[in-house]
Amino acid sequence: MPIEKKCEYKVCKGVEYTQNRETQIINLLKDVQENAALLNANCKYNKLDFILEMVEKGEWIIEDKRDLKRLEVELHYNLDLSQAKYLVNKYRNDSEGGCKSCKLREVAYPLPEESFIYCGKVEDKAFAIDNWSNNNFQSPTIKKFSEKGCPDKKPKLSRTIEEVLKEYNEEKSC
Repeated sequence: MPIEKKCEYKVCKGVEYTQNRETQIINLLKDVQENAALLNANCKYNKLDFILEMVEKGEWIIEDKRDLKRLEVELHYNLDLSQAKYLVNKYRNDSEGGCKSCKLREVAYPLPEESFIYCGKVEDKAFAIDNWSNNNFQSPTIKKFSEKGCPDKKPKLSRTIEEVLKEYNEEKSC
């Protein structure tokens, strides 16, 4: 019967405060990999694509076997990756998140505690203020494109995580 141990991954300050978001994601995945390798040395051989999968799951069950005085012990580490998942989700939201990730998304405040979200490319603030109460606090354009974004979307981050990882893997293999 295996021994189970819960572990929590904490994002280190060096990763958390990295200014370049693409570098932050690469450093985050490498840090998760290094921490997992402390639980099972074979984890250092996992590709960052696999590490990303584990982070997006939010947990990683890492199995290991140890010999303790002629007794083989099976260990299962349940590594909680929720802090890392938060940073990955934030990156995805800013690169792939429809209107939420667009630089053209604007917010108007017609009343102190009310806000109206509109598209700065096709709508203006006057339109937003005139129509804020009619449309559930979103402009018709935002309602239409909120999930996937429109063809004119200008994301806050231009590359997806997969594109960043692909470039990292290509540079590493040279």
